[in-house]
Amino acid sequence: RWMAPEVIRHHPYSEKADCYSYGVLVWQLLTRENPFALHSQLEAAGKVALEEARPQFPIVTPSCIQKLIENCWAEDTRERFSFQIICENLQNGFDLSQEEEKW
Repeated sequence: RWMAPEVIRHHPYSEKADCYSYGVLVWQLLTRENPFALHSQLEAAGKVALEEARPQFPIVTPSCIQKLIENCWAEDTRERFSFQIICENLQNGFDLSQEEEKW
């Protein structure tokens, strides 16, 4: 459920796999749900690795947080942020005042 698609496919492991898992964890904190809860672990792995499926976001998710999580979930590992960039974004904070959605 938290494993990166490239790891499921037995490709080389890197920090970017941890980035994917971090995105799932942040999604889980946001939603208070388990990803792909209606599927077995094997089915969930197949959805992620073969179908490029990702958990759905609640409608009220602030776009800045959704964009961060979606970046962590990028299929192409080169597109994912490094943890240094993630930390910089978190330290600088999110500008929620520009969000149209409300928590």
